[in-house]
Amino acid sequence: MSVHALLYRLYQPIPPSLRAELKWIQEALRELRRKAQFWKWVRVDLSPPGCTHEVRYSGRGTQTEVVELQLSGSSQRMNDCDPVAVSEFPLPGSLRVPRFIQPVVPLDLPLDDLLACYGDKLRRVVRQQLLKATIVRAATPQEIAHADETMLQPYARARYGPGADQLSRTTVMNIATRPDGRMDILHSDGEAAACHLGFKRIRKGKLYWNAIRFGFAEAIFTNSKRLHEVNSVNVFLATKYAKENGFDYYGLGDCLARPDDGLLHWKRRRGGILDASQCQEWFYVRLPERGACSFLWNTPLFSAQLRGAKLTLHIGIPKERSDTDVLARYREMSFGGLFEMVIHTERPLAQTLLDALGELFENITPAPRVTVKKLTA
Repeated sequence: MSVHALLYRLYQPIPPSLRAELKWIQEALRELRRKAQFWKWVRVDLSPPGCTHEVRYSGRGTQTEVVELQLSGSSQRMNDCDPVAVSEFPLPGSLRVPRFIQPVVPLDLPLDDLLACYGDKLRRVVRQQLLKATIVRAATPQEIAHADETMLQPYARARYGPGADQLSRTTVMNIATRPDGRMDILHSDGEAAACHLGFKRIRKGKLYWNAIRFGFAEAIFTNSKRLHEVNSVNVFLATKYAKENGFDYYGLGDCLARPDDGLLHWKRRRGGILDASQCQEWFYVRLPERGACSFLWNTPLFSAQLRGAKLTLHIGIPKERSDTDVLARYREMSFGGLFEMVIHTERPLAQTLLDALGELFENITPAPRVTVKKLTA
């Protein structure tokens, strides 16, 4: 018996949850080994676009663009401020920041209640599109290949450019045909408009239906209104499939772990709560002694402990910002799945403001605790 055959026989009796855990640990160890290649490290000063502070980075040179993207913002550079220290290994007093985060939709509510959680405009769009939509599973290799060629790949190129991270045809075919995966084709008004590639996972005894890729016909993704309509009903129908087939969660796919990320908020509005338990790529951020509140105002951060535990949102309130400014800045930060929201502030906060910030989470159970951290200007 070959070694591969023996390993396969030993692997088969392992429960699915344990298999998923072993795969996660294996990849985490690979990432740790990659980080430990210190001869590939650099120590450089970075200037992320729109960041208020200079960033002093220590880590692999291949990760500088990742750090610049993660810490980018929309403000001008501040003068006479300490740099933000970032490293691939822990720094004293640093935040452990995930690179990616996965919003998941809990499926413990009836389907109508899940739809009721959508905003009024989004809910109307989904209901209108449901009247025109039908879902058919891609059952043959020809149908799967056609969806990959006409929807998955063109949409990825249109969205991310020629360097888009495409799945190989073999990988798409494997996921779509194996027992724990499938590809569904969405027809709108009788025309193939979109597809959804997904697969099943079991984590800690819970069933997850995970989105791997979405694809759209060119006539859809080149029309922003139609893309919004079809994308919204595509996600809802995938949520419906997961609910009706006994899954506990529908995973909406990875997002860049930036509280201001547009895709993250798109998924939040569709019922996604934050889950960092599957992230294996982390870096460490030590806030500057001066100007930390301005930095976090411009670039809020998530942090978490091992395996994504105690996921925390860090926001900043500089002394020159009014209560009205604060509520306008953070009104979209109502993420589910948070353990805590830490408010870094340079000024005393009125109880009315704290109450208003707490109300961001009034429809979220459990609501995160709110902690105020007073800093010097």
